[in-house]
Amino acid sequence: KTKARNKYSLQNQETKKKMRNCDVILAFGFVSNSFSYTSAFFSACNKPFLAPSPSKWILHALTNPEVNLDFESETTSLPLNLKEHRLKAKETWETIALTEARERKIERIDMRSNAKIYDRKSFETFASKVKGTYFINGLGSCKVGDRLTHPFEAHGFLKSFAFKGDGTIVMKASLINTVLTRLECMMNTMLARGVMSSVAAYNLGGALLNILAPDERNTANLAVTVWPPTDEYEVDPILIVGGDNSHPYVVDLKTLETLGPLDQALNVGDIKEVLKGRKMLAHTRVDEERQRLIMCSSTFKLPGEGKGGGNTLIEFFEFDTDFKLVSSKTHITDFMVFHDWMITEDYYVIPKNPAVFQPGGVAKFLLGMAQGIEALQMDEDELGSIMLIPRNPKHNNAIEAESDTFFNIFHMGPCYQDEDDSVVVYGSVFDSYKFGGEMGFDASTQEFDPIAWSASSNAPAPRLDKFIIDQKNGNIISRERFALYDEQMVDIPIDMPSFRTDGAKMRYSYFSGAARPEGWFPFRSILKVDLETGEVNNFDFGNGKVVSEAIFVPTGDQEEDEGFVMSIVHDAETKSCELVIWEASRFSNGPIAAVDIGTLMPWCVHGSWTSACA
Repeated sequence: KTKARNKYSLQNQETKKKMRNCDVILAFGFVSNSFSYTSAFFSACNKPFLAPSPSKWILHALTNPEVNLDFESETTSLPLNLKEHRLKAKETWETIALTEARERKIERIDMRSNAKIYDRKSFETFASKVKGTYFINGLGSCKVGDRLTHPFEAHGFLKSFAFKGDGTIVMKASLINTVLTRLECMMNTMLARGVMSSVAAYNLGGALLNILAPDERNTANLAVTVWPPTDEYEVDPILIVGGDNSHPYVVDLKTLETLGPLDQALNVGDIKEVLKGRKMLAHTRVDEERQRLIMCSSTFKLPGEGKGGGNTLIEFFEFDTDFKLVSSKTHITDFMVFHDWMITEDYYVIPKNPAVFQPGGVAKFLLGMAQGIEALQMDEDELGSIMLIPRNPKHNNAIEAESDTFFNIFHMGPCYQDEDDSVVVYGSVFDSYKFGGEMGFDASTQEFDPIAWSASSNAPAPRLDKFIIDQKNGNIISRERFALYDEQMVDIPIDMPSFRTDGAKMRYSYFSGAARPEGWFPFRSILKVDLETGEVNNFDFGNGKVVSEAIFVPTGDQEEDEGFVMSIVHDAETKSCELVIWEASRFSNGPIAAVDIGTLMPWCVHGSWTSACA
């Protein structure tokens, strides 16, 4: 019942040659927390991290110790030259990650004259029917002065694409000028080490500089949310940008000018009073039915009485279109980490990913000799749970539905309450995970090697799981793992789900991926998955390219997939970027167009769509 179609590169799409799928797909996720230990306090901005999707051969190797995984081994028999492909992936990622984030004030792009058009009829429908603005947040250059920073502690770089409905786009791009970004750009040097980076080497001389450096890198580089959702309300829409466990910033929706921290720059509603001094998670959620913006914070309480040596305090805040606080909720649980979360009509849905506090790691960090991320690890001796926390402030009967195994979920798919009083939860699941070396970044050697990390056993490939939870008894009724096979009968790992509506029953979700046998990172595929049938359509852009998270753009409400899908494709070989467009209902036919949007930009991460300010 599972079908997959892969198209070749855009340049060869007209010939409709079927691309022979490789065996691996990428995955991507995030972590979020803050640390406080005795007299020292520091915030751990849990950053996006990636997990490998090994080929059949690598899967065999990981489960059979006698198989040599050494890339230099003479006995390794693989269909591709792994060393060559490893170097290619390294070169691709370094080119994109170290690209300068160039400000682009106002650029008008005529799609008809600047696009490769593969389906003229669908393209003309898109060009004339789509009106609104696509915002996408992401990384600035991972090089600050002469020092490399972890990709997810790079400066924030925000882009906007305003579609006019006449075949033209107005594009703008700007750094998100947090206090740290302004200072580091002015001085051309790293001033804060953060959780995954360092301002100096891990030696006696560098340790002192690391100790003196601030341990927070508030760069607001992960997510972007438009609120209110349109310009039909009394309060004009703004952009809220942020990273994990940091202070969100406000950006002017039309000019992309950074206006300041959200709890200082916004003088409406209850924002200042509620968020003053609070650090929030990057992801927000929107309840379209009730017209609410929902924000979440997660704070570690260390030491604590919970499992793992501490507790995690979770807080939710719901605002109306005037930014007035409608409701709030607090929940305390065992020591755990999470980055993404979801809503249903009655619940906040949170993956409880068990973690354990590492005092030794904290000591090394405080002495300037290690990354802050060494202060915790996943606790694989504990079972994962799905938490359902009532949105109604008067209800305190939170459910922590324990699973049958450990898991680590960093991105949530669609979640909803079914007619039989069950709650259905989709998530991208890591069966195990060990922190360190995310995205191939090595803080000690100041190098990137994404394949060496993504083909290792420290971060096995994430899989799409469906949980069904009984609201009455608080148990997981069933847990189903999707077998998402491509044409080569390879089960594709997936992450970074994107879908039409938060908190509603969805049939379709879109993912990022990378089908290559030598290791899954960087991302180079966009997939559409039918959650009812398991049908998979995968478009692979090939070596030398990296894709952003997909975004769904609705054009009607007759069918769930009535609209278009877009992704920014970074080409390390041509040093350029394209905005690639699919008709969602005919995704299997491949892109309808690829619009040239100019010179190469650093990697784009999470995006948002609004019908406002076109």
